[in-house]
Amino acid sequence: MESKLILEMVDASYKECEVTGRDLGGKNLYEIPLSSLKAGFVNWAQDKTPDHSIEIKEIGEDFVVARIYNVAGHPNSWKTIRAGESISIDYEFGEWSYSCTLKLKAQ
Repeated sequence: MESKLILEMVDASYKECEVTGRDLGGKNLYEIPLSSLKAGFVNWAQDKTPDHSIEIKEIGEDFVVARIYNVAGHPNSWKTIRAGESISIDYEFGEWSYSCTLKLKAQ
């Protein structure tokens, strides 16, 4: 494949503060080149720790087989993500809303 691919994760959380009414949480973007991926849990290069964890089972020239672990540490099923595709989860945990989108895209 001509273009270099990167694995991108958008990790988001949201809650409205009961006292001030302000929005809490936010979105964080994590990226890693496909060429740097190894089987196992992804070690993101960014200096922050995401709420969700990503485990890689298989890496191909233009795909990855991955699963997302939610904030409680429970995984979803293995999914194949091809170049240009994404997978995501959305759920609530306590008073917080969470989402995680994993995408394989051209750099």
